[in-house]
Amino acid sequence: MNTHSSLGVLALLSIVACSQPVDSEEVGSLESAAACRKCGKPALAATTYWVDSSPALRSTPDGTKKNPFRTLQQALAQAELDQPASVEIEVSRGDYSGDLVIARPTVIRGAKGGTFLRGGGIRNDSQLRLEHMTLTDPPGGGVDAVQGGDTWVTTSLSDVLIVRPSGFGVRQIGGRLDLTDVAVSGVNNVRDRSQSGTAVEVRGGARADATNLRLEGNARALLVDGAS
Repeated sequence: MNTHSSLGVLALLSIVACSQPVDSEEVGSLESAAACRKCGKPALAATTYWVDSSPALRSTPDGTKKNPFRTLQQALAQAELDQPASVEIEVSRGDYSGDLVIARPTVIRGAKGGTFLRGGGIRNDSQLRLEHMTLTDPPGGGVDAVQGGDTWVTTSLSDVLIVRPSGFGVRQIGGRLDLTDVAVSGVNNVRDRSQSGTAVEVRGGARADATNLRLEGNARALLVDGAS
């Protein structure tokens, strides 16, 4: 492991030990023009969709603020039809379910302390910024991002709780990972995963920064391999 990679590992380990902010030197620049240099937030003008699971709504959902979609999957499906350069999804308080697949630069912004994704995880194939969200009991892991092809995969989590995921809480293989005010707890082991029970996995040369990362009650707190 090179010197810079070693420093990156030590920085992450210090977060696990004391949960204090760590200032890391930014290295290089993101290779995607659609992503913010620091956080992975889309830099281009975004199309915004609104989502509200409230049963009191009676209007026909079209993703506008007045007539929001009922599910996150509806918003992501509409984005696939509209093909915008980037997407922002404003999510009201409430319970949501099911897995999400991020295929383009996307911001998902919940309501502080009141937006829950239950029984579903997130696969990030592009650039994702997730804010103010609690994921509970995702059966296939919490947030999973794997660098592949020409897309620079970046994951930015802010004020995110991941509770009782199976296999892992956050996994970033290649690309970039930024964690701010993130907590992962109660990761369950999965027998057929070689890295099971790990709260945060950073591998494949991924660049990683974290501030106030809290890892509690997991079979393994942190796995770092070839990261910087």
